[in-house]
Amino acid sequence: MPELGPDTEVRFVKGVGERRANALAEAGIRRVSDLLLRLPYRYEDRSAGRPAREVRDGESASVEVVVESLRVRPTRRRNLKIVELRARDDTGPVRATWFNQQHLKQILRPGRRLVLFGAAKVAYPGAPPEFQNPKYELVTGSPPPRLDPPTGEEPPPSDGPPDSGPDPLPDSLHVGRIVPIYERLGEIHPRQFRRILHDLVESGAGAERGCLPEELAARLDLP
Repeated sequence: MPELGPDTEVRFVKGVGERRANALAEAGIRRVSDLLLRLPYRYEDRSAGRPAREVRDGESASVEVVVESLRVRPTRRRNLKIVELRARDDTGPVRATWFNQQHLKQILRPGRRLVLFGAAKVAYPGAPPEFQNPKYELVTGSPPPRLDPPTGEEPPPSDGPPDSGPDPLPDSLHVGRIVPIYERLGEIHPRQFRRILHDLVESGAGAERGCLPEELAARLDLP
């Protein structure tokens, strides 16, 4: 793989490859410099985490929860299945639903900890907040909140080793921060595009030497 620079073809960027490079080319993104200059069309503030019991009807909120159960429910429409999540934090239960996302059954297993973000519906005061098609991000590096299992059952296992305290998503790109929202480019989902750009910027690839006069750069101790 060649060293990445502004004129390097995007197919050499981590996470792109030949097939995604073709999708990017159709949007006019052929080189690293094109990729770096692709701006989001808006931003979402997903930084404000809330306890479940404080979420209000109609507001967009992030809640950190642990999965209690998840089921895939068929409907009368043959091609429509509803995925129903039951979860909770230390203050109360949370519900979420997705449509035709059966793969979540393999990801959101009981005991896993995650952050949900989206518009909440609270049917009446004291009812659990419900999210429809929320964004989500798994939390790693810390144990889930303790849940009281039904009588005769073992508590759900933690996915990660216990540690000394909470780990507030240090590497999260999709929740827990102000998130750039990109348009979908062919088969490249905005979430994937965000990861590709983040990794590219973090690697320092494509960075060029600044064009400040040498005298000024030396005075400011800049490279």
